[in-house]
Amino acid sequence: MEKIDVVGIAIVLLLPITAIMTIVQRRLLHAVISRAVFGISASLVYMYLKAPDVAITEALMGAILVTLLYVIAIKSSGIVRVGFVPVHMLMEKVKDEMQGVEAEILKRFFTHHHLKYRLVEFENQRELIQALKDGFIDVACGGILTSEAGKNLRITYLETKRLTVEDGRMLDLVRARYEVIMGKLHPSLLKIVENDFYVFVVSKENEYLHELLTNFIQEKQEEVRNIVKEHMGGMGK
Repeated sequence: MEKIDVVGIAIVLLLPITAIMTIVQRRLLHAVISRAVFGISASLVYMYLKAPDVAITEALMGAILVTLLYVIAIKSSGIVRVGFVPVHMLMEKVKDEMQGVEAEILKRFFTHHHLKYRLVEFENQRELIQALKDGFIDVACGGILTSEAGKNLRITYLETKRLTVEDGRMLDLVRARYEVIMGKLHPSLLKIVENDFYVFVVSKENEYLHELLTNFIQEKQEEVRNIVKEHMGGMGK
């Protein structure tokens, strides 16, 4: 009876295991690290098969050089263009920094996935959604409601209400509250019409970014609630 080569089997099994690890990673940097481990595993297989020259080549090219190129590519191209319309408490640009509920959620998302971002400000929501459709921005935000997102991909993060004003306008809770505080509107003129949700909007062509942001908000629900409470107080309940 032949003796089973346990070491050889273990080394060979490293290849499919590390390959699967690379595929299932949701964070780009983790996928690159898994790819490097795959390259090292391939080198071990070549060494086991008594091909040291091929093993050295794989270690240098597959594990080191390719990994370095991937890291450089991620760092140079991982810039998310964030389009927004300024909205009090949700998304405001102060000295090139984002502030508000949506701003804080996005900043933590970018940090979590090691991504950089660039802000693009728009005067109104119509121009914002059109820029998203035309591919000039990757994410649209600034108090966008589900009913305003069109056919784009959306990520819900906070419930709100739509209200009508006597002059025929339609407002959400945040904008209505701001007008009341500024003395532009009296609360008695407001009437609740229906429930709605604030959303982040991503174009249909950018499914990967949509998946990343959706998973982040789902996994960080408690953190998101704390952000809402910090910036909006009782309105975030």
